[in-house]
Amino acid sequence: MKTLKLVVTGIDDTVPDIRTLTLADPDGVALPSFAPGSHLVLECGAVSNAYSLTGDGSAPDCYVISVLRCPDGSGGSSWIHDTVAL
Repeated sequence: MKTLKLVVTGIDDTVPDIRTLTLADPDGVALPSFAPGSHLVLECGAVSNAYSLTGDGSAPDCYVISVLRCPDGSGGSSWIHDTVAL
């Protein structure tokens, strides 16, 4: 499994309780392609969770994930909703 260091380049909060993050390589390098149904595992401190990748996976310059807020969950969704910023 390849580890990538990504930065948040976009945040969309237009849908209630769903935060969509756009993630990219900090140097603008193209990201590895992915097949439909692929997931990205985010490490948020000691917690890690897998999120479905959306969009065109053939030659991505960014990855897009959507995270449902789960206040009672342990996967880090509250941290993503309350802490992640541009």
